[in-house]
Amino acid sequence: MTTEKITNIARRLFKNVGFDIVEPFSIQTYNDKVDSNYHLPTYNREETLGLLVGNTKNVWDYFIDYCANNPDYLETETNPFDTYVKKKTRSVTKKLLEEFKKETNENQTEIEYDIRNVMDVSPGRMVLVQHLAHHISFAYHCKQTYMNIHPTYGSWFSFRNVIIFDLENDQQQQQQQ
Repeated sequence: MTTEKITNIARRLFKNVGFDIVEPFSIQTYNDKVDSNYHLPTYNREETLGLLVGNTKNVWDYFIDYCANNPDYLETETNPFDTYVKKKTRSVTKKLLEEFKKETNENQTEIEYDIRNVMDVSPGRMVLVQHLAHHISFAYHCKQTYMNIHPTYGSWFSFRNVIIFDLENDQQQQQQQ
């Protein structure tokens, strides 16, 4: 119930800022498939909840509107789109947890989380997101082209963030080898 509830809230909120891909997964599924240098935190849980967040072409309308409503934004930001992604991910994640806690009466506890931006390649923060997408059966990873292929989006989508929650993933997951 936790995974379904948080995923539904996340899909609604992220879609409102242009990120129309939100896929839940078990952190342990990812950690079991990658070198320990790329492991994600599990918060000492058996099955830790993670969300893979990305977008299709739909993000551009939201980004353009954001820029139009903030006239100095493009001139003051070195990497305007990356900043938009980070800013919106942080604000949506906070709102997501507020709504989740209200719906589940978890108001008395703070839920820890960690946001990993896929552009972050610093030691201990990097996520092998293409492998993650493959192993959680979201998108096939083609080793010849180094691309992920999704059954609906083809290769026309992007991964932006992985969010790890100190919550139990109570959803069974199909895995690819």
